[in-house]
Amino acid sequence: MCFQRLECPQFENPDPVLIPVGYETSISFEGINLDNYEDRVFTIGTELMKNMEEPVRKESGRFYSFNGFSFSYDKSPETSVLFYMKDKRTGNKMDSTLNVTLYNCSVGREDCSLCKYADSKYNCVWCSKQKACVFKKLCSDSQNTECPNPQITNIVPLFGPMKGGISITIHGSNLGIYKEDIKNITVAGEPCIHQAEKYSVSTR
Repeated sequence: MCFQRLECPQFENPDPVLIPVGYETSISFEGINLDNYEDRVFTIGTELMKNMEEPVRKESGRFYSFNGFSFSYDKSPETSVLFYMKDKRTGNKMDSTLNVTLYNCSVGREDCSLCKYADSKYNCVWCSKQKACVFKKLCSDSQNTECPNPQITNIVPLFGPMKGGISITIHGSNLGIYKEDIKNITVAGEPCIHQAEKYSVSTR
């Protein structure tokens, strides 16, 4: 039995810490205080992938790795995932701080402009064949695809005075990535003043 946490067998420092859904990503990590476990075999799992555990490989020094899971998750753009470790012989779980961030490029990025606006650390690309924002290694299309033309889905309000002079809001998709992308706006042939402070990426 281990009475002081600093002396307990532990697994920590996963790499990488960003994991895309739908793509099996190999993860390496460190094991410490394992002198009494030299000949043990470990498995790894997570509550997100119930009833699934993978064998762990011993690498050089105190490093370990496993092939990873092909995760499925679409409730939010990203979520935290904690892996647990097991001693295969006893079935006992061991201390683990193997936290990673699982992310889904598609959630919240329903069009090309929103996809291209994603932080580059996610490696999200707009895949024309799938018409979806996906992790780049899941797309066989060219990664330099131009976004489709803007589409207007709604204008608020739909009615106004003939002389104009009111503010209107245009909703749509692929309406640019930055407010500077909006070069000019006309309604019924009349120029409008762009209220840049109210711009919302791609959608308004």
